[in-house]
Amino acid sequence: MMATTILIVDDFESDRAIYKRYLQSDTEYFYRFFEADTIEEGVKLWRSHRPEIVLLDINLPDGNGLEFLEIINEGRSGERFPVIVLTGQGDERIAVRAMKLGAADYLIKKDITAVLLAICVGQLRDRNNLNCQLARLRQQEVVISKIALKIQKHLNLELILNTVAQEVRDFLAGDRAVVYQFNPDMSGMIAASASIHPWQTCLNLQIEDTCFRDNLGGAYREGRVFSASDIYNANLTECHIKLLEQLQVRANLVVPILRSRDKDRSLWGLLIVHQCLSPRNWEETDIRLLQELSVQLAIAIQQAELFQNLHTLNISLEQKVEERTKELKFSENRFRAVFENMFQFIGLLTPDGTILAVNQIALTSAGATAEDLVGVPLWETYWWHISLEARQDLQQAIARAAQGEFIRYDVDVLGVDGQIMSIDFSLRPLRDETGKVVMLIPEGRDISEAKKSKQQLHQLNQELESKVKSRTIELQVRERELEKLSQRLALSLKSGAIGCWEWDIIKDNRFWDARMYELFGVSGQSFILDPNDIWLIALHPDDRKVTETALKNAILGKTEYYDTEFRIFYPDRSIHYIKAFGVVVRDPVGNPLSMTGINFDISDRKQTEIQLLQTNEELMRATRLKDEFLANMSHELRTPLNAILGLSNALSEQILGSLNEKQLKSIATVESSGEHLLSLINDILDLSKMSSGMMELSIESVSIKNLCDSSLVFIKQQAFQKRVRIISNIPKNVNNINIEERRIRQVLINLLTNAVKFTPSEGEIGLLVAFGCGDMWQGKATIPQRIKIMNSPTIVFQVVDTGIGITSNDLQRLFQPFVQVDRALNRQYEGTGLGLALVKQIVELHGGQVMAESKVGEGSCFTVALPYEMSQSSSNASAPTAITLQPPIVNSDDAAIAPLILLAEDNEANIQTFTSYLTAINYRIVIARDGEEAVAKAKEHSPDIILMDIQMPKMDGLEAIRLIRTDKKIAAIPIIALTALAMEGDRERCLDAGANDYLSKPIKFRQLNAKIQQILKQIP
Repeated sequence: MMATTILIVDDFESDRAIYKRYLQSDTEYFYRFFEADTIEEGVKLWRSHRPEIVLLDINLPDGNGLEFLEIINEGRSGERFPVIVLTGQGDERIAVRAMKLGAADYLIKKDITAVLLAICVGQLRDRNNLNCQLARLRQQEVVISKIALKIQKHLNLELILNTVAQEVRDFLAGDRAVVYQFNPDMSGMIAASASIHPWQTCLNLQIEDTCFRDNLGGAYREGRVFSASDIYNANLTECHIKLLEQLQVRANLVVPILRSRDKDRSLWGLLIVHQCLSPRNWEETDIRLLQELSVQLAIAIQQAELFQNLHTLNISLEQKVEERTKELKFSENRFRAVFENMFQFIGLLTPDGTILAVNQIALTSAGATAEDLVGVPLWETYWWHISLEARQDLQQAIARAAQGEFIRYDVDVLGVDGQIMSIDFSLRPLRDETGKVVMLIPEGRDISEAKKSKQQLHQLNQELESKVKSRTIELQVRERELEKLSQRLALSLKSGAIGCWEWDIIKDNRFWDARMYELFGVSGQSFILDPNDIWLIALHPDDRKVTETALKNAILGKTEYYDTEFRIFYPDRSIHYIKAFGVVVRDPVGNPLSMTGINFDISDRKQTEIQLLQTNEELMRATRLKDEFLANMSHELRTPLNAILGLSNALSEQILGSLNEKQLKSIATVESSGEHLLSLINDILDLSKMSSGMMELSIESVSIKNLCDSSLVFIKQQAFQKRVRIISNIPKNVNNINIEERRIRQVLINLLTNAVKFTPSEGEIGLLVAFGCGDMWQGKATIPQRIKIMNSPTIVFQVVDTGIGITSNDLQRLFQPFVQVDRALNRQYEGTGLGLALVKQIVELHGGQVMAESKVGEGSCFTVALPYEMSQSSSNASAPTAITLQPPIVNSDDAAIAPLILLAEDNEANIQTFTSYLTAINYRIVIARDGEEAVAKAKEHSPDIILMDIQMPKMDGLEAIRLIRTDKKIAAIPIIALTALAMEGDRERCLDAGANDYLSKPIKFRQLNAKIQQILKQIP
């Protein structure tokens, strides 16, 4: 058993010893360990030995263990490494960052046990093995498909043999690959060869092996495979060893090429791989590949033989067709001579009675030419003007003849010089191969000559009909043979089939080739059952209806082909998956005659599909758990934040009483810290939404000037406090832009805030805007070369500063989540490392890109480039409106009574916070602590407005809102929904339930009061 190589990177020798002991306690597997106590030493061992699994400590003497992941991650994109990160304490941020850098798992040291470690390592080992197997299978499928395509495209056997030899040598990395062809006397020749220097090619080498002559190919005739890792240890005869030594062979793998002929399989040749330099252990996958390719070669050989047979048959058919053509031409000339020289009247009519041809004696009797009569209905000609009754009888006779009836009667017609002539008149229908009447033969005979003329014409018609019938039957037989041969050849070219079958539908006889019996796990020679019985016994009961329906649809012509998949039971009750494909051969009318098709085993592919499906289900489950965790985290953090920010807001406004300056500063610190924590929560949620593809943009036309001005307002106070000068430059003729205003403002505020944060006092920051395309731009922003090269209409927002700058190494990881480029700055400047990652995600969602340039000590320049329609008409976006605190609005009739608010909330801290603030600004409050109580209190007090929390015990807020809206007495009460979840779709769910508006926690009381006043104004 091969040992699994494991690299342990940990600076504690005792920990390394524990991990080794844990793994070695699992006697089912062997391990080979490499140990390192620093990142530098670990990277060297990684690069030199490429271990299969890495156990990585997060805290190392020369840095953070995540730096190891960053180093090995260079130059790779999205690849997950077999690295298990180990840490002394649980830290979700480290876990998230490790996973983003490609780590496969994350363990806390104190939780590690021998069983847990063995499970984690085993999962990684199984995943590595599965990936290797899938890669190997894909490579084999490519090689087989490439060769099958060659077989389909070419009939040149030499080209196909050379392709197989080269592909086998390249794929198996052997020193030489050859195709050996047997002669009838079992001597042979190397028909194709591919080798690498310095080994000889051996192409066209004639070989006489007495061993083959003695036993006529021996076990190779039975499909046996011979593999020798070393020819000196393979029990070969002395003559055989000498032959291989002459060819410089040390190890070889030999697979027979068996050509199917009816029920027998003949040994055509051998497909061989040589290892010349040293011994080699051949893998099972190597043997399977050669066996698959030997089948393809057998198909190619059979295809070449079929093509040669087809070519010979075509030549024979062409000769016969030429002979038949000459006979038909001779027959036609003879018929024309008879037609023109007959003594009776005769012609050709269409089924509706129009004249196509008339013989000369008839023309002479009417004193007309062929041009006068061709194309004229027969009853309108000179002969039939004898009477109206004669013309009507003729029309009826033609109609009956057109239906296939032979008509004959005596009639008087006009002859030469108006003489009445009595003739024996007949109408004979002529049919095509399908039995359809295509022409009529009218004939008129002088009664005196009737007997003789009738006998002659009857004899002539019999000869003609016999020859036409004989020729038609022979051509039909040849056409069916050619069609059947063509369909077999098409199937071989199309599929490279493994098992072939035929079904004579008329006689209900079925034929299987030898490979079909192998596919069903039985021996064709020893099994006495009919192939159809074998198929019915082996077929999985659950697949019978679908398979029989597919077969029936193909026979009835509802589908072009018989194409299905089904499961079968082997005699040992193991299940195999089979792919079946077939075509129906039909007669000229379309009736099914027979079917020809192929079967091949797809069990390996099905197993791979099942494993991939299980893996995808695990990934989906992990994603769902992550989303649930984020939602719960948001709720649990926002709920206490609501009380913190609400009370600090009320205290800072001194609604609950006056405060001194020191107290106001303390409250401001609490409020600022709470806002910072809220910003962190929002950033994490936004990043999660964008990473999972759940972020949807609400695009609208936005004024660029208003966008920039409103963004600058957010940082003016911060810049003023640091004495940092702000400049901005926006072209006057810039048009509106189609974006989600809130998100792009978030981008600009983030970049501007960073610029102020990292710019020292007396410094300068700027917001510059430019738009254009290629080398034509308006505005003072500096356009990066990569934007110019794009040569598409673009608008650029550029934030520049004279701050501390960023090193070139740090620029490369600037936009990664949870990354701050300098650890020393973590303590000097607050931040989570999420801001720039959000900037990048938002800009890319808008179809744009963000770039950064910087020099240490000189400053930085961040460029946001977005698609821009320069032909778009200018429009002015509405200016931002400020919300100011107003006293509550009440009806003039009830001015002395404060509005009554029903507060539905289960958190006591939030109840106290809301109550303190709202009563302080002249509202009356009624409290409900769950959804059921909220409905009851609404019915009891009929409040002016309801503040409804969503997550409550017994009954949640959404259900309570729905019940209130169904009660006519209280259905009109305005409801504002409050929730701490703040996830995608929360607002829509609340409004759909019946809420008038929606606020996410933590609540800003100025905003809440404004909402209440706005709703109360609308109450009549």
